[in-house]
Amino acid sequence: MIWTKWGISLGKAAMCIAVAFFIAAVLMIPAGVVLMALNGGDLNGIMEEADELNATNIVFGIVQAVAFITAVILMYTAFERKKGWPLGWKEKKLASNFIVGSSAGIILITCSFLLIWVYRGIAVTESVPITSFLNHFLGCMLLFLFVAVSEELFSRGYVYGLLKQQFSARAAAIGSALVFTILHSLNPGMFEQPFPVINLFLVGILFALCREFTGGLWVPIGLHFTWNLFQGNIYGFAVSGTTGQSMMILDVQEGLLAGGTFGAEGSFMTTVVLAAAAAVVWIAGTSARTPQTLPISASSDRIDQ
Repeated sequence: MIWTKWGISLGKAAMCIAVAFFIAAVLMIPAGVVLMALNGGDLNGIMEEADELNATNIVFGIVQAVAFITAVILMYTAFERKKGWPLGWKEKKLASNFIVGSSAGIILITCSFLLIWVYRGIAVTESVPITSFLNHFLGCMLLFLFVAVSEELFSRGYVYGLLKQQFSARAAAIGSALVFTILHSLNPGMFEQPFPVINLFLVGILFALCREFTGGLWVPIGLHFTWNLFQGNIYGFAVSGTTGQSMMILDVQEGLLAGGTFGAEGSFMTTVVLAAAAAVVWIAGTSARTPQTLPISASSDRIDQ
């Protein structure tokens, strides 16, 4: 019986991904036509540098994010809404929770940057004013916001909700973190060393704890958003293997300290930061709850949508 429940839940998650890819494929056609027109009809020109955050990849990334958001809404509306469990994106303190998450994201990626820099995993070779790449920065800001909303809505909204409704908050946290890690498996440099996989799973657990203890998605969305933005466009790392313009130009050393081509998320210093952050959220969250309100199973913890 338990394996049947797991199969159904993961099957629905896989169906949601399939729907998202179908929607993305449809939306990519007009997006590609527009980009070709702007590029003088040169198809090869817009298909180059798949691991670089150029204008083409920013547009395609936003299209993919919109596709995932649409797929989650369709799947939830069609199969889950009547069951009463929430996606988590309707919060009374939406703005304040987003600000809290955004602040936490800046603090955590700054800690990773400083630790890697102090231990000489990176050297800052140049700094440039943000005004010199302002359009690119604004494009990345929009992209990372869409990415944060779409990935959190899918992973910590839909997948987390499916697993919690069937099993428990613990199963939902682990399962959604695994799915989140798998979603990044095609990113450049993902399997060059073990820490990208470890850190993606850890940050998935961190996001899930924030989702559980705040009752919604906007703390993890804010954290996800500024983590990516500051990692890539302020501190100069690759973001999950994808590079872009930044205020800091880095000389990245080889090995496990700096994260290699995957960026700070591939560093074992980031492992320390994420593990510590998850522990703090767990301790703070559990201490704020009485034993009677601490969720043990899906049926014992319902959060208002």
